[in-house]
Amino acid sequence: MTLQRRLLLYIALMAPLVWAVAAGAAWWRTQHEIDELYDTELVRLSRQVLSLLPPTIEATDLPAKAPGGDALDPAGGAAELQTMSVAVWIGDRRVLSDTEGASLPWGDGADGFVDMPIDGRRWRVYYLRDPTGGLRRVAVGQDLAERAELAEGLLLSQMLPWLAVLPLLLVALAFSVRRALAPLRSISHALERRDANDLTPIGSAGVPADLVALVGSIDRLLLRVDDAIRQERRFTADAAHELRTPIATARAHWDALRLSSHAADRERAVAGVSGGLQRLAHLVSQMLAMARADASSGLRHDPIDWQSVIGQALEDALPVIEAHDTQVDVDWPDAGVEPMPMAGDAGLLASMLRNLVDNAARYGRPGGHVCIQVAADRIVVEDEGPGLDEATRAHLGERFHRSAGSRHPGSGLGVSIATRVCALHGLDIRFENRTGPSGNEGLRVTVLRARA
Repeated sequence: MTLQRRLLLYIALMAPLVWAVAAGAAWWRTQHEIDELYDTELVRLSRQVLSLLPPTIEATDLPAKAPGGDALDPAGGAAELQTMSVAVWIGDRRVLSDTEGASLPWGDGADGFVDMPIDGRRWRVYYLRDPTGGLRRVAVGQDLAERAELAEGLLLSQMLPWLAVLPLLLVALAFSVRRALAPLRSISHALERRDANDLTPIGSAGVPADLVALVGSIDRLLLRVDDAIRQERRFTADAAHELRTPIATARAHWDALRLSSHAADRERAVAGVSGGLQRLAHLVSQMLAMARADASSGLRHDPIDWQSVIGQALEDALPVIEAHDTQVDVDWPDAGVEPMPMAGDAGLLASMLRNLVDNAARYGRPGGHVCIQVAADRIVVEDEGPGLDEATRAHLGERFHRSAGSRHPGSGLGVSIATRVCALHGLDIRFENRTGPSGNEGLRVTVLRARA
């Protein structure tokens, strides 16, 4: 369901509901005001009648009913006199009443307002005793149906016009909603008409203030998507370039092996094919690891056992360690100190350490040492190589970037993978040259918790 239809549905449901609540409140208020008005009139009329009676009236001085009854009343127009009644008692004897007042009961002990049924109808009667202590007593009553009829008439006279224009109100609201959502539809149509490669920001020009935040979020998302696509395109182009070299090398050695008749030439060709295939396998492995690191948006958060992770990393890097005759030492923290407690993806962290150890063995001194130091807040990997100049260290982490003049085969992805895995786990990775106790230089890579 579209946002416009949802708003219209809510309006169509809530407008009549609010209208009905308002009508109920108006009915209650109108009824209250009418009750207040008529109750005041009943009290005033009863006092006026009592004030007109002689203070020492006797029951024989007055007829039991007003002379002539209704026949003495002049034409009352639209008045409904049968809904009002008056009665007067001396003691418990009715001495005066109008036609309707004959039905008013004595109401022994009643004083003030009393609601009672009379002839099957609900009446409100006000009883007034003689304030001087005499035997006089006046009752003035009114049929409650008269009040309800008046309240209904007043309310309907106000509500019927509103009820008649309610459909017009809903139409006007629907039109207003559609006009208010026009900028949103305009943005939606503009995005739909775009080419798939057009990731330029929408911009906030002419956008209502309510949509600026939404448009800003979309623009930032488009920039991130555009940056990710550019990186993937560069990755694809660089991967194609890097793959071309070992494939071409292996093919050239294969041609030499196929065409050569000398044993020495064939042996060199076999070694060349084997080296090219190894480099190709290493490059494909690194590319797969990089792709896995890039795709790890749903990162696992398992408690990390660093002994297991480092063991897996050393096992994976064993061929390179043996090929360069490198000795790897692991220094664990003192007893009682937990090595860098954290949660994450053990497989990715093992891949990160394998690449760091792999690079330390490849570029370190042949037959040298690689030291892995595990502490409570960091892991440090050190080698005994020549180190790196500042300009080269500034480019570490860029995909397929390799040091100028490097004689060791590689893909330029190892440090990129390590950097990406650290970023996914909220870790910092730092590169710096060091000088060992024997004067040998080397590279120190430190992985530590990122500062909040």
